[in-house]
Amino acid sequence: MEDDIRPALTQVTLINMRPDQSYSLRLFATNIVGRSAPSNVVTVTTPEAAPEGPPLDVQLESLTPRSIKITWKPPKTELRNGLLGDYGLSYREQFGRWHHLKVPATAKDTESFALNNLRPATQYYVIVRASTSAGLGPPFIAPPCRTLIEVVTTSTSETTTFRQSTTTLSPDPPDPPVLELLEVKDKQVSLCWTAGFDGGVPISSYELEYKLETASWDSTQRFGGYGPNQTETTLIEMLPGAYSVRLFALNGAGSSAPSNVVTVTIAEKGHPKDLSTLVPHATGTPAAALTPTATPTPSSALTPTARPTPSSALTSTSTPTSSSTLTPAAVQVEKSHRLHPAVVAVPVLLVMVAVALGVIWQVRRMKGRNGILTIPQPQPQPPPPPSSSSSRDSLSDSCQGADDRRHPLLCHIN
Repeated sequence: MEDDIRPALTQVTLINMRPDQSYSLRLFATNIVGRSAPSNVVTVTTPEAAPEGPPLDVQLESLTPRSIKITWKPPKTELRNGLLGDYGLSYREQFGRWHHLKVPATAKDTESFALNNLRPATQYYVIVRASTSAGLGPPFIAPPCRTLIEVVTTSTSETTTFRQSTTTLSPDPPDPPVLELLEVKDKQVSLCWTAGFDGGVPISSYELEYKLETASWDSTQRFGGYGPNQTETTLIEMLPGAYSVRLFALNGAGSSAPSNVVTVTIAEKGHPKDLSTLVPHATGTPAAALTPTATPTPSSALTPTARPTPSSALTSTSTPTSSSTLTPAAVQVEKSHRLHPAVVAVPVLLVMVAVALGVIWQVRRMKGRNGILTIPQPQPQPPPPPSSSSSRDSLSDSCQGADDRRHPLLCHIN
């Protein structure tokens, strides 16, 4: 394998090398004349990594009522990524706690180990993993196995007989995963989980369910779309409040019981955003996991009720309803934004009183106009002007007996 390197470079990094592999490297210089002789050879060995493949052909066999034999083969050689140091065995009863053991690896083609001190007629689940110095590889989940039934006969010899029970069982729903809270930042909640036993059938997906802490669980409000290999997710744009979150694992046999409940509190910071943006967002997952069944928010939950006008004060208004299904969080938000009846009734009552007062005033004004008759008052007539003869008589009378010096004009007129 050869790669061309630009002449200005004096160092290079090789990527995509396989773990626990030895590589021999040498360098050539090239000009327009030709290629140089090879440089000295450098041998490099990459470090080990955790195995990329699980153990193969894991089998369980009931030996006695209190023991089960486990056999398996090492992972494929190209997937071991190093020297196998030991195998990790995990076993438990159905709905019991896991017990973990380490079994040293050998050079044999087939490994084996016997579990002892088990309970008779009890179903057990076993997981086997290979490991190197870098860590554990992926698990192989063996089909469940039931220990033998112990039968004690009462006789002189007091012999004990065993009856073989079947080891081929129908698959069960998976065990509930273990849910953990990673971080709460602003309106984002980061969660992670650890899968339990898959029930004999590989886990197909996970479903997340959450609610307000004061609400009740609703199985129809689950967000699916989380792949079987996904182990974490982030919920964004959470509205302020206290939430309860739990997780379900699904396989071909059905859904697991709910996981442990994680309680999350989102602090109140400003006006809450639309709940329709509350989307469980999973980092590095397909689009279905990023937008699992987004919950719509009704427009009536965030639209203030219009104040009625006088012309519509006596007209009943219908309350708009939403045709979409709400999550418990959306129902709680809609209730918190719904106006109290008194907030609407008081303005309506005031408007009606104002309209009534206006009508009464207008009626009284019209009655006043129709009932009062205005009669014009007679104007005083000026006295008629005196005639010429009467004027002369009066002037003559005034002149008679008067001093000519005081009334010379009047006397002269006469």
